[in-house]
Amino acid sequence: MDKRGNDLLGEFSFRVRASITRTTRKSKFSREQIADKMSELMGRKITASTIYNFSSESHHDHRFPAELLPFWIKATGDNSILELLAEASGCQVLSGQEALYADLARLDRQAEEIKRKRAVIRSKLP
Repeated sequence: MDKRGNDLLGEFSFRVRASITRTTRKSKFSREQIADKMSELMGRKITASTIYNFSSESHHDHRFPAELLPFWIKATGDNSILELLAEASGCQVLSGQEALYADLARLDRQAEEIKRKRAVIRSKLP
């Protein structure tokens, strides 16, 4: 990986760590409670110190694995880390009413396309 790639990876790694830190600080749950909830959801033990290591700048080799995302989000009730990943990937996270409105708009577009196709087919019938 070239220097620019390393710089971008380092910056993104910092942003992931910062997101974990912000989420744990603003959570009504302690790191221990978050770890317990994640352990319960996963069926495998995760400790508060593991969560600390994921957020600590001094533990560069402890990275937050993507497979833990669903458990993190469910345990903390915060999807900001998913929004960070989506933004970095050129995507958006929609939830709640935003997601429903997006689904409704998609269905409306599909209905219009079906209507148009039906008209084309009808125009070919005697």
